[in-house]
Amino acid sequence: MDRLRPRLFNIDYWPLRAIGASLEEFLSIYGNRLRGTTAVDFGASKAPYEPRLAEAGIKLLLADIGDVPTGTLKISDDGRVPLDDNSVDLVLSTQVLEHVPNVTGYLAEALRIVKPGGLFFLSTHGTWHLHRYPHDMRRWTTDGLKYDVEQAGFQVESSKPYIGRLATCTYQRMAAYSEAIRPIRLLNPLRAAINAVGNLRMGVEEFFTTQAGREALQQIVVVTAIKPERRGDARGAE
Repeated sequence: MDRLRPRLFNIDYWPLRAIGASLEEFLSIYGNRLRGTTAVDFGASKAPYEPRLAEAGIKLLLADIGDVPTGTLKISDDGRVPLDDNSVDLVLSTQVLEHVPNVTGYLAEALRIVKPGGLFFLSTHGTWHLHRYPHDMRRWTTDGLKYDVEQAGFQVESSKPYIGRLATCTYQRMAAYSEAIRPIRLLNPLRAAINAVGNLRMGVEEFFTTQAGREALQQIVVVTAIKPERRGDARGAE
């Protein structure tokens, strides 16, 4: 699955487009500042956004749990990344936080490794079905994610919802239909058609959804934050 260029028959077409669009907006604001710097993908998996960051002139280090491939930093069982304090300019976290048992520890580690004045780009789920990789722990609102990131010591620049309640409901129905026919092998080719029709409907619904509609119920929440130059500059910091 190409997260940078999802196709209409992909069930996650709109969520992936939303994350990609939010990253593009982030780079349009901070790209010049980050060119020539180093970032870490905190929970990299297959590092789907590495090519885009490379285009922006950002060197991306990968960090993940479990049996990691050569060149990827192994996150220890206590959640620590083998990097020095204040060592990277950007921490990237896309669709990882909902799988993390110790959210406080994860956000604290992100704060530790990023330089003062460095950036944190974080996306996670607002409304989503259960998906264990290996765990699926929780969901957020824009207010809740902003609060948690501020409590960790970051200064939040923005907390935005993507994909509002109309399209979110359509997505859940689409997922339910797709899963219902999965065991019936002869009907499996229909899943792509169901996804394409559902994605077209979601596009129309998103066109008519107001910002308030996205705040009321959203699939994706994205936070952009900065590590303060001095401890105590962010709300929620000691």
